[in-house]
Order: sequence, then C-alpha cells, then structure tokens
Amino acid sequence: MKITRAKELRRRIAVVVMALGFTVGAATADDQKPTPKASASGTEKSQIAVVQSGGATIYSAADFDSAVLLQLKPSQKVRVSLKPYPGVGGFGSFYKVFFKRGRFGYVTDVEVVPEYTQVGKRNRTEKNPAFKEYQEQQTERDPIFFTRYVGLTVGTVGYSEKFQGSTFRTQALIYGLRLTGPVIDGPPLDISILAHWGSPDYYSQLTGGSAGSGYFVLSDVQLTFPIFETRNNLMTLGIGPLLTYSSFRMTVQNTYFDSQEIRLGATVNAGYAHRFGRYLFRADAKYFFEKTQYFSYTASLMMEY
Repeated sequence: MKITRAKELRRRIAVVVMALGFTVGAATADDQKPTPKASASGTEKSQIAVVQSGGATIYSAADFDSAVLLQLKPSQKVRVSLKPYPGVGGFGSFYKVFFKRGRFGYVTDVEVVPEYTQVGKRNRTEKNPAFKEYQEQQTERDPIFFTRYVGLTVGTVGYSEKFQGSTFRTQALIYGLRLTGPVIDGPPLDISILAHWGSPDYYSQLTGGSAGSGYFVLSDVQLTFPIFETRNNLMTLGIGPLLTYSSFRMTVQNTYFDSQEIRLGATVNAGYAHRFGRYLFRADAKYFFEKTQYFSYTASLMMEY
C-alpha cells in the first residue's frame, strides 16, 4: 500500500514538472518573437500642408536652436501632424512633419498652411479656409493678355505690288518669329517678323521668263486690345505700323535686274488665342495697307517666357 502511494506521488510530481517546463518554454518562445515597430507617425493623425512662399525649415526638435534637417521649397506639399506642438521655452509653435519614410522633424506653423485648423476650447478640427485660398492663389495665372509669349508663325499672304499702274498678286507662304505681351513693363504689344523666300510668281509674267529669286519681309508692331477673355481664351483687335522690305533678282533678255524696295504702311489684326499649360495657340487674320492692300492668315504656336 505504501509502495503504491509512493508511486502515485512520484507520478504527480513528474506531471507537475512537465507542466512547468512547457509553460517556461512557451514563455521563452514568446519573448524571442520580434515586436512590431511603430511607424514614424505612429497612430498620430496627420494632414496635408502647403509650404509658404518663403520656404520652410525642418528642425530636429520643436526648437529654433535644434539641428536643421532639411529645407522645403515654396508651394511644396508635405504631411504634418493634425495638432501643433508648443516650442521649447514657449517660443513658437511647430507641426511635426513627416518628410521621409521613417523620419520626421518639426516645422514652425508660420511657414506652412495646414489643411485643417483647431478652433474653440475643445480644439475642434475644421477645414482651414486659408488652405483653400492659398491653393487658389497658387493656381491663379496672369491673364493671357498680360503674359509674355514667344513662338513661331506660319501662314499665307496675298502679297501684291504695283507696276506701271497695274496691280499684280500672288499667294505666298510666310513664316517667322512672333512675340506678344508687355514689353519692359509697357503696354501689351504684338510683334512679328515674317518672311517669304522666293520671288512672286507674277515676275515670270513681267519678264517673260523665270520668276527669278529673292525674298520679302513683313514686319509690324501692333498695339492690341482685348475684346473677349476668359482664363484660357482671348480674342483681340490690333493696329500698328508696318515695314515691308523686298529684294528680287530676275533676268530679262540676258540682262540681270536687282530690285530692292522699302515700303511703310499699317496693319489691322483680329485674332483668337487659346492657352494650354505654358503654351499658346493663336489664329489671326491681318489686313495690310501700304501701296497695295492684301490679307494674311496665320497660325502661331508660342511658349510663355
């Protein structure tokens, strides 16, 4: 009987020892499991903020004397904390800014415009009207009429000249350079220099042979007036002086003739412009008034500068 009780006691002790060993082993295994790391922002709520026009400095702490980590550019968007933090010693107020994966710093509240703001004693979170206003200011652009553009123009002109009381005309391809907008803080102007290489076809009628060679240049400066304008569309009228220069060489019965002429006149223009990004497309009809009168129709592709 005693032997039986001793065996039973030893069996119970062995069971307890095994149970304790299993518990200790499980606890040790749990301790060896890696704990998840918190992200840079942790569970802190964040928001979008826009950097003010003067740029912003990211500090390592909410302290103006702390190390500078990074400089932010004007109009740059960053993610900041929902609530501001008081600066060390009561100097200033800072937002925590998350500028790289796993990294953060502090930026003073006067250098960014947050999307939300806290109002009232209970610090209710509301939309920041200054954020929307600042975004609208950043997206606003000068009207087309007051924006400077430079580009290329191509079109056709019904060029004409008078000889011995008769008027001769030809349709010629023209292309050249064009500038529009204010010049040196002055009124908006439309300046174009257009040229055609080759002599007009009617010279073959005059000489009874080939039309010869040469070129003519049409240069004018117009004062423009807007008659209709939206954010990306513009219709204008313009008027200004015209300078025409022509130089032609031809052969008549084995004799070479060299003709050069400068003529002054005026131009009147009606045009439409459409803006897309930094670029501008223009379509224009222009009336030339000098010794003869003729029209041109052109298209221009221009870039803001």
